Amino acid sequence: MQGAFWYSCIFLLSGYYQFRVRGCDIPFTAFQTPDGAYEYLVLPMGLSNAPSTFNDGIRRILFDLREICQCYFDDIYVYTKSKSLKYHLTALDRVLTRLEDHQFYVKISKCIFCVPEIFLSWDYVGRDDQSHSDCEWMQVTTLLEESSFKRREDGVIERPVAFGGLKYKDAKKNYSICEKEIYLLDKPFVVETDYRSLETIFTQKTISRRVPRWYDELSEYPIKFGTYKEK
Repeated sequence: MQGAFWYSCIFLLSGYYQFRVRGCDIPFTAFQTPDGAYEYLVLPMGLSNAPSTFNDGIRRILFDLREICQCYFDDIYVYTKSKSLKYHLTALDRVLTRLEDHQFYVKISKCIFCVPEIFLSWDYVGRDDQSHSDCEWMQVTTLLEESSFKRREDGVIERPVAFGGLKYKDAKKNYSICEKEIYLLDKPFVVETDYRSLETIFTQKTISRRVPRWYDELSEYPIKFGTYKEK
């Protein structure tokens, strides 16, 4: 995309919801609410394979147009190296026609058409055959802006999302170290601990009566235990 002369960005309206779920798979999307059970007829957000399914579908539809467009989830970038605006409009028409043929809808208010440079994944891509990061374009003029920029810059390094702690009460005070280590419930995650016994926690033959109940809870997630050495 770098070095093109004209750029456009097409934003798909509610991207995931434009993909229908195969009839035989609809029951697997069922969820319970206070008003009863419901099923998704379109691709719901939150499924582990939803991003790859969506991305693969868009790429298949626009595969033969890849010389003039690139896709990043619900953003479709159209670019042409010719200085002719008419040529770019023709390329744009080809992409929009293909989307229309497959009954895709776009959100016009978020679309960008016929510009000399475009913002793509934290970079500005333009005519000068170079990509400019957001950092290069930002001009810090106050101490508050400088502090805000540094906090955002620090956010790109790997760090824990959150820390949590609690005091055990009643019977939980008698839990073994192994039981305390796996007393958690969260979204899919990797548990990094210096307690090596957890690596075989799911294959141990002798366990307390509490642990199987926790297994049932943990089995809902693709959990993985890893160990590290303290420095």
